Amino acid sequence: MSRVSEALGLHLDRESLAIARGDTVSVAPVWIATERQAAGPMVLGAQRILDALRERLAPAIAADARAVFAIPADFDAAAVARLARVCSMVGLADVAYVDAAALTAAVMRAPEAACVLQLGWRDFIVSRVAVDKQYARQATWLHASTSLTRLHDRWIECVAAAMVRRTRFDPLHDRDGEQALFAQLPAALDALQHSDVVRFAVQSASTTFTVELGARQFEEAAATIYTTIIDALLAAQSAERPSPCIVPQAVIRWPGFLARLRVAAPAEVRILPAELIARAAADLVGKLAVGRAYWRIESLASPRYGGTPDYSIDGAS
Repeated sequence: MSRVSEALGLHLDRESLAIARGDTVSVAPVWIATERQAAGPMVLGAQRILDALRERLAPAIAADARAVFAIPADFDAAAVARLARVCSMVGLADVAYVDAAALTAAVMRAPEAACVLQLGWRDFIVSRVAVDKQYARQATWLHASTSLTRLHDRWIECVAAAMVRRTRFDPLHDRDGEQALFAQLPAALDALQHSDVVRFAVQSASTTFTVELGARQFEEAAATIYTTIIDALLAAQSAERPSPCIVPQAVIRWPGFLARLRVAAPAEVRILPAELIARAAADLVGKLAVGRAYWRIESLASPRYGGTPDYSIDGAS
């Protein structure tokens, strides 16, 4: 295939859109929650994806730019066709599409099979990827009963209950108080990576109410959700041989989750860096036929991932 002036790799997961452009990768949510229980049905809608692409593909892409787009496990041919129209609207006419779960297992070089977790604001997906010369999804399970929204809500309710016990003030009975807790949650999860406790504060009238919580309290509040996700990963295991679980980088911020998963998992647990699949997709530009979707991919190895470059691709549909 001919050389192109600009190559882009894109990865749409259940939460974020990652764009690899040259030496830069940006990872940002397609939809940002600003309040509790706010994840509506259009979190991954075409308009949101279009808006995210328009906002983040600046400066404008080259006229002969090409891209490879890694897509979620629940995207079928019709969804890919809709995504192709969205890409065309931002000037990306020459795009190939590849299954993100298969690409994930290929980049992480899973030995014979892998269970891949994709987290979203409305649900989560577990895919079993088999390896037989090529990586291909064998099965996918979508779990609508558990989501990032439910997890964050559980933590907010935990903080509010602790504040009621300590101060008798309930921030969830006041919208401003609820929003104040919600706004502090991301920083609190980051702080718990290097601190034993985090502090929340809510202003009501002329009084500031505060409460401190430890990582153990966050873990206990999320225990049933953790169990649901871990059980789904275990249920997706191949009957022939224990398979590694590949989980997104976001779970590092969840107090106690990785420890529980590593105890339960029959094989190793691997963390997928947030930017890696977009980079891998960019590396495939010029090696996949544009306008086609690929559900199978051979093992990937390059200096970026370790090993010798091997981009032989098959299984286009």
